[in-house]
Amino acid sequence: MDKLVVIDRMEDPLSMLLTPMTYEGLLDALVGVNHGVVTYEKDEEDAEDEEESGKCRKSSSASSAKDERGAATTQQKVVLNHMDSLYDEIRDVNFNLLISNQLVDIATDLATEVRGSSVGSSVDMPKDSQAAFQKVKALLAKAPHLVKKKRSLAHHLQLVQRIRELSTQLALRGCVETEMTIMSAGKSASSAAAKDVDRFLEEAILRDPPLNLYDVVKLLCLCSLVRGGLKPETLTWYRQQLCHTYGHQILPLLVQLEKLDLLSVENRFDFPRKRKQLVLMCGVLDDEDTRDPKDIHFMFPYTGYAPMSVRLLQDSLGMKFKALAKDPTSSMLSLGSGSGSNSDSRHSMAASTSEMPSVPGQRLDNSAATGGGRRSNVLVYYVGGVTVAELTAIRFLNQRQSEFTFFVAATSVCNGSRLLRAIY
Repeated sequence: MDKLVVIDRMEDPLSMLLTPMTYEGLLDALVGVNHGVVTYEKDEEDAEDEEESGKCRKSSSASSAKDERGAATTQQKVVLNHMDSLYDEIRDVNFNLLISNQLVDIATDLATEVRGSSVGSSVDMPKDSQAAFQKVKALLAKAPHLVKKKRSLAHHLQLVQRIRELSTQLALRGCVETEMTIMSAGKSASSAAAKDVDRFLEEAILRDPPLNLYDVVKLLCLCSLVRGGLKPETLTWYRQQLCHTYGHQILPLLVQLEKLDLLSVENRFDFPRKRKQLVLMCGVLDDEDTRDPKDIHFMFPYTGYAPMSVRLLQDSLGMKFKALAKDPTSSMLSLGSGSGSNSDSRHSMAASTSEMPSVPGQRLDNSAATGGGRRSNVLVYYVGGVTVAELTAIRFLNQRQSEFTFFVAATSVCNGSRLLRAIY
């Protein structure tokens, strides 16, 4: 490794509290991914059909159970990593685009490929025995690939359906819209937008049944960080209502959040200054804008937020990003065909000056870049955990520039709910 960058998780708490709208981000936030493994339930009849077809897969396993209706179901475990080529293709895609276009296209292509193989095996078979043998051999070699892709597609269709069900149950739309309002309202607590946020939170706590505790607390922490703290009377009121609704046993959680400076009267986060200095917000993005992203805002299209820890990384390495963030048409990066593209930039990012070091300590010296066009290897270590959105952003940087190759290590893969569960 040529460089090491260590980032404290609390340098960027916002990335934990916002909801990424990519497929992988929603899987992690709603379904739950545990050490790269996701579990979902499917009808046992479907599982038996797969077993009878003789198709087994190393990356998934099943165990029988019964759902609430008493119907037989199978608990399916699926490993999510780069070995699943379909997952590697769709993990960073906006969820709305995935369900409206991409999965349909993938299923259509697979069906065409399967039909092409079956037609070729029966109609286009050469009469020459040696040629026929080679043709059959080629078809047999292709069959495992098609079977694996079909099974992978079936798993991801089930997971997409599960995300859609959970997003309705957990009032995902309301939470995401509130996140957008909080980020756009900024520091002002007296604006109309801020009052809308307070009304939503009040209703979420007092309604029957109340919103999930972790979702409410995440929104409160987001308010506190963006506004620079909550008014003393406001914070006291929220604490009282939370205890009335969820029970006094949550008091240790509230105390710990105050110690962490996540939910307090005032904090040292200073979001307005960092927002301007690191160009953290670019405005709301349409779903189509995320198809061919130009910068690292695309994980949070409804807030236009760029993960601050990745901005700090870019700034510490002298990577130019400010002009690109302000003008998406800038050619500062060599852009490919989308977040899944493997195209590399032909233009090296020159070191840029900045007003302040973004990571504690001195700015990393980028003037001694290795010669011969070789990329500098940079190990980024997250102390306290890395989020799915940050991993997506770093994959994007690896694909869109040619000066650095980033490797990520972390104590864990985290999100806001996991943090609160660890504290509570």
